[in-house]
Amino acid sequence: MPDSTLVLQLESPVTARPETWRLPLVIAIISCASLLLELALTRLFSVVLFYHFAFLAISVALLGLGAGGVFAHIFRHRLSRWTVDQLGGVLLSANALVILGMLEVVLHSAVSLNLELRNFEKLSLLYIAAAIPFFITGLLFSIVFARESEQVALSSLNAIKTLAGMSGGQPPKAADVTSRTTNAIPSRRKSTILRY
Repeated sequence: MPDSTLVLQLESPVTARPETWRLPLVIAIISCASLLLELALTRLFSVVLFYHFAFLAISVALLGLGAGGVFAHIFRHRLSRWTVDQLGGVLLSANALVILGMLEVVLHSAVSLNLELRNFEKLSLLYIAAAIPFFITGLLFSIVFARESEQVALSSLNAIKTLAGMSGGQPPKAADVTSRTTNAIPSRRKSTILRY
């Protein structure tokens, strides 16, 4: 009677998960697009508004990204009906259209420096309209990081290892970093810092 043996075929990492680099690549492209939109808004605000409002784009981006994350957390049960791919496709398509609408609002809002209620209303409309694309981006990022955190973390770690290998060095170990930083501290302050 022949011996029964179990043969396991190991899959290579490339064939096991062909989409390993897809999600981090999409996140990188969306991040780049958001940063470019923020930079473009800075330039637009300095021309359309006055140079005083040029850096309003930074607070608009932070407001939108944060509000999108809060929205994703509050409505996570409703959003769980759809997959990340479905939500990503819908949100990115909506974001492309919203950006065009936002540009229409920004380019056709005349705000003066006079302290009037009408100027405050125009500036508020402009602020909210400019925050909507960042809201959609924050919503998408929160969903992706909540649902695909293991894949994003693993891909990020692989990217760091790859970059370290390409540069010819290896990432520093925690012990090396600790010894270098403690040796750089004057001796009378070492005990104070290491105590905490």
